[in-house]
Amino acid sequence: MSGTNTFAELAKNAKSRLNKRGEFREKNKSMSLRAEKNYLATSSLHDEKEEKLFREKVIEIEKSGDVLTPLKHLIDQKIFNKLNEFEKQKYVLKLSNRFLKIKKQLAEEEV
Repeated sequence: MSGTNTFAELAKNAKSRLNKRGEFREKNKSMSLRAEKNYLATSSLHDEKEEKLFREKVIEIEKSGDVLTPLKHLIDQKIFNKLNEFEKQKYVLKLSNRFLKIKKQLAEEEV
């Protein structure tokens, strides 16, 4: 090893030494599992709240009679503007499916 190693080379060598001992892999694995558990715990709570708000928006749209462009009112512009074209299409499709599902549930509740 020469005395003129770059920071990247030093970091790579240190990571290599940790990998050989198995510490780096185990540490990253446990960190990943903790993050996933936290996400799943907060995700389900978030989904319930979000679904309730979404349902309320659909009811509001149905009552207003603006059925020509319901998705326009449901799109979160902050999220939508950050997406690429493929992601935008996927977002609108999912939104449309959610809207239709709730609209169908509302129709069944009325009967």
